[in-house]
Amino acid sequence: MSEDVRGLPAGTNGLPVMSSPDASRADPAAELVALIAASLERLAARVSRDLDADAGEGTLPEDLAWAETVTGVAAFARECAAVLDDPRIAAVLAAAPGAAG
Repeated sequence: MSEDVRGLPAGTNGLPVMSSPDASRADPAAELVALIAASLERLAARVSRDLDADAGEGTLPEDLAWAETVTGVAAFARECAAVLDDPRIAAVLAAAPGAAG
């Protein structure tokens, strides 16, 4: 099974999957935070790549209503991903299994 960016096993859909907890693993809550963080990073990257005209590759639709919707979704994705910059989250991620460091 392949691994995601945080070292967690990747499922068939490319998203990380939880492994069976055992005594040799770190805190299951830390593993869950790492799973959520990896999924959030992938979602933010996808939105940025496909929808965020400010990021470079995306182009806004000509319909003003759709353009505003796409812009709003891209901005919301950036806001959501910003939670990963919280020092408390970074500390949990650093302690998670497979964390680089």
